[in-house]
Amino acid sequence: MAHYASSKKPGNLLSAFKPEQEEELPERYLELKKNFLDKNNLREKLQTTWDRLIKEFANETAEIEQIGPNIIPQVEFEDISKNGGKFPEEILGEIHKRGVVVIRNVIPDEEALKYKEDLLKYIENHKGKIAGFPGEILFKMCSELSTSR
Repeated sequence: MAHYASSKKPGNLLSAFKPEQEEELPERYLELKKNFLDKNNLREKLQTTWDRLIKEFANETAEIEQIGPNIIPQVEFEDISKNGGKFPEEILGEIHKRGVVVIRNVIPDEEALKYKEDLLKYIENHKGKIAGFPGEILFKMCSELSTSR
């Protein structure tokens, strides 16, 4: 097992969703929550907000299913450079809406392939020493990547 400088136990992405403390909170916390909701007339507001959120999720899910991977806005690095280091105006709204953007051709292909090679070598040379999600799947995926150059 590898040694870590952090006092936290190493984990993976899944461990973020499974707290170490498995016991439920005492019953009094449920009563506190109920009293807070009732005292501040929040039950109806909370339900309305939840219903609106679920409807918005349904709309967004339908749009994502229709558009597919192109739902993520993409821009060429050259277009950003030509625009004074700012995203072109016609894509800015989509970037704000999606909260993500793919910037293409930031580094030359040869340099990117060298980074990929270095990463694959590092992962191969450090099997069993790298903690993280998805564990063994990472090594399998990297070996598949190395054969699909």
